[in-house]
Amino acid sequence: MDNIWEVALTGSPSEDTVYLWELRSGTIIESYKGNKSANSSTSITTIGNDYFVSTQGDKPSAYIYTWGREQPLHTCPLGEKIGPICSSNSGQYIAAGGLNSGSLYIWEVSTGILLRHIDAHYNRINAVSFTHDDSLIITGGEDGIVSAWSLYSLISKTHKGPFKKATPFATWSDHTLPISSIYVGFGGIHGRLISTSLDRTARILDIATKTSLAVILFPSALTSCAMDPCEVSLFVGATDGNIYQSDLQHAEKGDDSLTKIFKSHTKPVTAVSVSFDGSLLISSSLDGNCNVWDIFSRQVIRSFSQKAPISTLCVFLNPIQPFGNETKTLSPLKPLNKYAKSLDQSTPTVTVDLCGLVSHTKEQPHENSYLVGFGAPSFTFTKPTEKSTEGSSSSKTKNNSNSGSNEKDEEIAALKKEIEKLQSENQRWQDVSTKLYNQTDKNTVRLIDNNKIKTKKKKKKKKKKKYSALIPLL
Repeated sequence: MDNIWEVALTGSPSEDTVYLWELRSGTIIESYKGNKSANSSTSITTIGNDYFVSTQGDKPSAYIYTWGREQPLHTCPLGEKIGPICSSNSGQYIAAGGLNSGSLYIWEVSTGILLRHIDAHYNRINAVSFTHDDSLIITGGEDGIVSAWSLYSLISKTHKGPFKKATPFATWSDHTLPISSIYVGFGGIHGRLISTSLDRTARILDIATKTSLAVILFPSALTSCAMDPCEVSLFVGATDGNIYQSDLQHAEKGDDSLTKIFKSHTKPVTAVSVSFDGSLLISSSLDGNCNVWDIFSRQVIRSFSQKAPISTLCVFLNPIQPFGNETKTLSPLKPLNKYAKSLDQSTPTVTVDLCGLVSHTKEQPHENSYLVGFGAPSFTFTKPTEKSTEGSSSSKTKNNSNSGSNEKDEEIAALKKEIEKLQSENQRWQDVSTKLYNQTDKNTVRLIDNNKIKTKKKKKKKKKKKYSALIPLL
């Protein structure tokens, strides 16, 4: 445990650099260039232990970075400007909210496919988060509504397309002004939500019963929220630059819960987070400072600043090797797609044998695959059989090969039959078309002959009339 410490990523919409800080010492570990983060407290999210994604505030795109590299690994153009972004706890999916249309986007990490695109809110989305069991996606919008969406229903293949309308699992419309942040508690669908709004209230919501349990009123408009690991104390950042701590146990009894105030920032607080041991509070503000507080004494232990306002804060365990000598194989990652594809177009996985045999199947990933914990893989690597077990495994492989060859022969025979049927149908229609063509030719010839005969008869009649007119004169 001595090699693991907590770090923080901070970004700004005015400065094109994202910094990776070490909380305990306050030193800069790394910096990532060419990144102007979106004006959202959750515009940066980590993917597993190898990558992080940052949405851009000046253009509709997202950058994917990896540790130890200043420049982005992938530049992903998107359909619109994205603000809040969040990855699932399993690292398989990414959810993001649109700043213009209020749309919710869901990508698959391993393939980069845009699985779903729905109209979640009437206006821009300000907060997106997964529950800890990844069963629900929680969104909060400018319309003052908090919605819970079932991830399974959104990405299920039962839907005919990625643009089909979806209905939320639950909605809460108690706030009167836009939602500013959301905190998702432990327990999955049986956990609780904390939603903050510019109407100066923080509401405690129960997911299972779809009800609002309590309302806490604060002196100023709220911008962010966080809770300690025991989910007893609530920390909210406000537009007046203060951070308020509310003890939920005493709040239920009616006592004054706003006795603890953290004062240091001179401009609105943009994000707050609590360390994993619950002893430190980390806050970022538009004054360009990121403070590390001691929760017990409410004093600033450490502060690191940037040249521009800080809008994004992401606190997590340090994923970088402390000594830098150990080599680490990164899990493969593809850029995020801009357009959605139909969910019915399922891409089969490819099972590659290390001996050189390749077979296309639609089976599930192998248990020994290195991608099982990361996401839905497109390639699965199986181990070759050893020479010592040739005698016992040769019969199995022969039986499997025989069964596979028989199945292939049957498929080939069925395909040949279908080809013969199609050829016969094609020939039949060709015969029909030739007959019709011949008939039309004959009819045209007959019409031409009839016309010629008629013209000849008319000429003869005219000559007879001339002769009949000359006879009386003679």
